Amino acid sequence: MGSGLGDAVELDTKPPHSIDDADWHGDLSVDQISDGRFELHKPPFSPSTSFMVWDGGGTPELAQCQEAAAARGATQVPTVETGAVLCVRTTEGRAARLTVQKVDAKAASVTFNAVVWESA
Repeated sequence: MGSGLGDAVELDTKPPHSIDDADWHGDLSVDQISDGRFELHKPPFSPSTSFMVWDGGGTPELAQCQEAAAARGATQVPTVETGAVLCVRTTEGRAARLTVQKVDAKAASVTFNAVVWESA
């Protein structure tokens, strides 16, 4: 899944995809894409989204991502780098794990590997 400068990422669709920032109802928005890093924030009209950069070591699974996004979730992360793992609570209450695969400043895009779990 790729997302361009200022685009939003919608994780509650199958498959997850990037949407034009005119929609502004996605789960995450990427901005300020530069060499190997970008800024991540909640789109303005997505009140229930939260996320955090995973720092617990290893690859988080469902329960770990649910807990991390709920307990320590933020609405903005100023610097996210290639290889970072994010735990997300989507606008529809799902948990997701995003791994940053590629940050391409020239193409103004970020590519994620996404795992989105169904709501319990």
